[in-house]
Amino acid sequence: MSVAQTPEQLHQDLARIYNDRDLDRLAALFETDATLVSQPGAFARGTEEIRAALSGFLQIGGVMAVETIEVVPAGDSALTRTRWSITEAGAAKISARGVEILRRRADGTWRFLLDHPFGGDQQAQPSLKGG
Repeated sequence: MSVAQTPEQLHQDLARIYNDRDLDRLAALFETDATLVSQPGAFARGTEEIRAALSGFLQIGGVMAVETIEVVPAGDSALTRTRWSITEAGAAKISARGVEILRRRADGTWRFLLDHPFGGDQQAQPSLKGG
């Protein structure tokens, strides 16, 4: 079970538990009412669907690394951006930028509420220039 006291620790727990290939502990990183974007356009909602999606991720194999890029806290929630990869023999099998919403529980630990592992890879960026 994760005892992550910060969003950054939750990201590191995700990588460590993935690398341990422990599906039960991996699924426990998510709230029971969480949503996981299992692949672009596909959503896993709730414990059983998320567990099935995570099982698919574990089948990729390799070694996962997660880097926290940004944390935007808002009370007992946080919006985070990550850069993650799964490598094997030094070569990337998969890599992406993620966007997550995390929730802090009453005991102070953090869990994923919404995880979009590919959400930060969107190419379109709005212009902020005034006209």
